[in-house]
Amino acid sequence: QGMVTRHQFFANTKAWKVAGTYNFSDYGVKASAYYTSFDIGIENTYDVGKAWTASESGFDIQYDVASVKGLNLRVRGNFPRDFGYASTPLQPFGWDEYRVIANYSF
Repeated sequence: QGMVTRHQFFANTKAWKVAGTYNFSDYGVKASAYYTSFDIGIENTYDVGKAWTASESGFDIQYDVASVKGLNLRVRGNFPRDFGYASTPLQPFGWDEYRVIANYSF
């Protein structure tokens, strides 16, 4: 599954995902990227009788701040495409979403 898209739960959906992560341990940085595709069948409950293909790509970069024990900074981006269909006329919609997250463990 992607960060946002949960289309794999629709009936008659075929999904696949490819992802990779690299740990730059000398710098306290871990970077990941992914792409997932959903071939949604006409039996889905979101838009009954309509089949389509949706996708989502994204990245996640984490940084453990060495000077502040327990502080982890994270930047994420995800980019769903053809998530569903807006009202009339039926047009596929998607968006770009960015998140900045700070976690502190104490």
